[in-house]
Amino acid sequence: MNDEVLIRAEGVSKKYCRSLKRSMRYGIADIVRDTFNLPPSGVKLRPDEFWALKDVSFEVRRGECLGLIGPNGAGKSTLLKLINGIFLPDTGMIARQGRVGALIEVGAGFHPLLTGMENIYINGAILGLSRKEIRNRLDEIIAFSGLERFIDSPVKHYSSGMYARLGFSIAAHLSPDILLIDEILAVGDMAFAIKCYNHISKLITEGSAVILVSHQLEQIQNICSSCILISNSKISAAGHPSECIASYNASMYKQAGAGTSLLRNGDNVGIIKEFEITSGNIKTRTIQPNAPLEFSLIVNTGNLKLSNTQFEVRVWHNNEIILTLATDNLKNWKSEISGERHIRMNIQSLPFTPGTYTLAFGLISTDRKRYIDWFPRRLSLHIEGLRKRPGILNTNYDVITNSPIST
Repeated sequence: MNDEVLIRAEGVSKKYCRSLKRSMRYGIADIVRDTFNLPPSGVKLRPDEFWALKDVSFEVRRGECLGLIGPNGAGKSTLLKLINGIFLPDTGMIARQGRVGALIEVGAGFHPLLTGMENIYINGAILGLSRKEIRNRLDEIIAFSGLERFIDSPVKHYSSGMYARLGFSIAAHLSPDILLIDEILAVGDMAFAIKCYNHISKLITEGSAVILVSHQLEQIQNICSSCILISNSKISAAGHPSECIASYNASMYKQAGAGTSLLRNGDNVGIIKEFEITSGNIKTRTIQPNAPLEFSLIVNTGNLKLSNTQFEVRVWHNNEIILTLATDNLKNWKSEISGERHIRMNIQSLPFTPGTYTLAFGLISTDRKRYIDWFPRRLSLHIEGLRKRPGILNTNYDVITNSPIST
């Protein structure tokens, strides 16, 4: 394996069994096969078995951070456990180089009856460090965790946040070549999470490889250099974080039934027929910051005549609505719609920093306060450029003056 490639997975698959009794029986059968060098059970599923991961391939190089996203139960944690060597894949191969630090479960690897100090030495020894090497890093680990007052207390008295603090401090400060993080920072407070993400950035700069599992898509966008979307145990998208996040959001909205219309016409055909985004008279999904754009909607009510309607566009980011644009407060909006109509909304600019956003749009009845029809799919809109500062709002500003204060 190339020295620059620290993790390589090729065709990795892992299966589990839903039944405990059958799982134990299959385990014994597999041990017998291994003992007598018999062929393994192969790629066929036995009764009650299912694929937790199926045919996953990727590689991570030095100085790269790979984000893993996907719905719960997709196989993200299983993949980290395979990389860490906790489990072996049923098919395929995982190769890794260097020391691995992992934060996969809160409290994993800690002995509850031992103190925080003693657990630091135990975890360091597991990672292959000598007692002297651990002692040289001890003060830094304790200071980063912020647990100076509790470091000599048994960890069974720690909260989940304190577990996360100590676990990250150990894994990140014992010179890992590979750092695996599975959503564990979500149990900590904001101040410590910021410290952790800053330290992760430092490790990446120093040449470590990081794999981050998180539902905090903003952090995936800002930290990771590449991303993998795992869905139904398989890789459904891979590439730039913004592209994978857009695919993930679209699939989540579809599963949630966000495109279901509440009023249908004829043989269940939606009223909304088409939606487009244009900028500079060009249909696009990628725009420049502060560029003007137009939302265009084609509807056909058939024989229905709708009154008291409004056209609404919602902008989503990280599963939250950050902006709603509606026509009910526009003087030139005609609230009655019948037959085939072309509705357009001109926007001077969207005041957001570069990144990927999701658009939802539809017609709403203002008198009944319900949806008339909602477009059956959501569109991703990418604002070009690199996000260089926190936050999502972007506005034009200038320094008016910079003069000395007169005395």
